[in-house]
Amino acid sequence: MMQLRCLLAWLALGASLATADDFRIRNTVYAGNRAVAETLTVFRGGLVYDILRAPDEVVVFDPVRSRFVLLKPARSIRTEITLDEINRLVEGLKSELVNRGGGLQQFLASPTYNIKEDKGNKEVRFEGEYANYTIKTTKAANLIAARQFSQFSDAYTRLNVMNNPALLARGPVNAWLAEHEYIPTKVEVTYYKKAVGIRTKQQTFRSEHMVTWLLSQDDLKQLEQIERWLVTFESVPFDEYRRASALGD
Repeated sequence: MMQLRCLLAWLALGASLATADDFRIRNTVYAGNRAVAETLTVFRGGLVYDILRAPDEVVVFDPVRSRFVLLKPARSIRTEITLDEINRLVEGLKSELVNRGGGLQQFLASPTYNIKEDKGNKEVRFEGEYANYTIKTTKAANLIAARQFSQFSDAYTRLNVMNNPALLARGPVNAWLAEHEYIPTKVEVTYYKKAVGIRTKQQTFRSEHMVTWLLSQDDLKQLEQIERWLVTFESVPFDEYRRASALGD
């Protein structure tokens, strides 16, 4: 819990005290020591807004309507995809991996881990044949926040699987975090490959997540702008949006 003087300092800076399910997470992803992505994820009134800086994109998760809306400000276009559509694509990918055979493909289609929790250090390790996760955690402020985060995290992972099938390995990790009502504050994932029975490290990524249980006035202004974009941007089919994204801003 934040101390009273910290709360007062936030209020003096014009921050708005969040309701039970209003909070923000500042995310930075690193490859080695180099930051490769920065996003701001804002939970507000049941919706989730994920704001990317490079490339410039906003992803809005609407769990009530079971959909994502994706916006590209540089082109003033938007598209949407339902969770049912995402799930069909992901299950199709899993079936394709199973049919291909091979250890990595089988692992991604149905990943399993040996889980080791260190409650004293608020850390949990997931040790798998082709991927290891080490996660620092914090308890969600309340059950509503925990459920919102877990629902968004699982759906967003599945959305991104279409561009990065390795994210299928994250499924059991998300499920465990949801069960324990945890939000990650630091994640390190290492992917492995195997050749002639020898397991070697392939790539490591690290992400840091700063959770704040307050929304600032700047956050609220940014969300107001996004709401205007949802109304004014041209709606295009999902495949057309993906082609435009591939071309860059």
